[in-house]
Amino acid sequence: MVEGRKVQKVGRSTLAISLPNDWVRRTGLKKGDLMIFSQERDGSIRLVPSAYVSRKTEESLEAVINSDLCSVSKMLERMIIEYYMLGRDTIVITSHNNISGSHVEEIRGAVRKLMGIGIVEEVPNRIVLQCSIDNSRFPISTLMRRMHVNVTTMHSEVTQALHDASRALAQSVTRRKIEIDMFYLLIVRLLLSSQRSPMLAEQIGIEKPIQVQSYRLTTEYLERMSESLYSIAGALIAILDANKKLPEAQANDFSQMSELAKNLCDDVVQSFQSKDARLVNEIIERYESLKSQVTTAAASNQDSYDNELRIHVKNIEYDIRRIVDTGLKMASVALERTLES
Repeated sequence: MVEGRKVQKVGRSTLAISLPNDWVRRTGLKKGDLMIFSQERDGSIRLVPSAYVSRKTEESLEAVINSDLCSVSKMLERMIIEYYMLGRDTIVITSHNNISGSHVEEIRGAVRKLMGIGIVEEVPNRIVLQCSIDNSRFPISTLMRRMHVNVTTMHSEVTQALHDASRALAQSVTRRKIEIDMFYLLIVRLLLSSQRSPMLAEQIGIEKPIQVQSYRLTTEYLERMSESLYSIAGALIAILDANKKLPEAQANDFSQMSELAKNLCDDVVQSFQSKDARLVNEIIERYESLKSQVTTAAASNQDSYDNELRIHVKNIEYDIRRIVDTGLKMASVALERTLES
């Protein structure tokens, strides 16, 4: 309901406006109560009773999980991760008896995957997890840039590992994947929390609500790329474990395509910030060209491979193609972002 109220002058310089009686009754507001107001980007003012803010915040930042109901393997771990992404600062896991050993391991497994969270209380039938992250101190663009740097490093290591048949580099890729997943979960947590708090959105650099979707998709595509790079590293390790080796021509083809895909990914992330439609369109064309190269290169010289090597080569080919397809989707998001501005 829209209602007009005249601004009144109180004293020599203070301007005041009366509050609607219906609203005052609904909120339970009384003389002496503290009001919280925030200036919105469109010039309006948001006014909320402080007691309501405190009550709402308290309710929204704690989650309670009954571990007795988590009868399926990994269900408890997944619920903890989901509550973390939903912005819960405190997650309490309970049991009518004692929390089982397998559930304790799932709790510890979840903690290892999440940034800024730890166990602050542990008794046989209750474990409390606390997240110490101050959401307002993590600009989304900075987190996404750090995640992209890690994906780029993974890409470089995969490219060199394919070229040199290096087990050490392939193993480094698998370790780096854990850190990328932590960044991904933290970014999703901040994006979801920003949708509930306009003030937080402004603090982390979300200028318009529609930007949440583009940041979420771009972050998700970077995470998918890391999954594919992790898979390529695993296939290479399996080849080396079997005392086999990629033929030099095939290794060079894969290494070259991986390097091209890395460069294109770097360009997409830069265009995401610069909002240059012409540059994004050029990147999309280059991705389409690389997609054709991947298909052509993968079809050559595989008839001479034994079955085990052929399977691994096909898996690497599939993952490189998936990286290119994911990059193409990410470029489409970057193009949409340029049109939004």
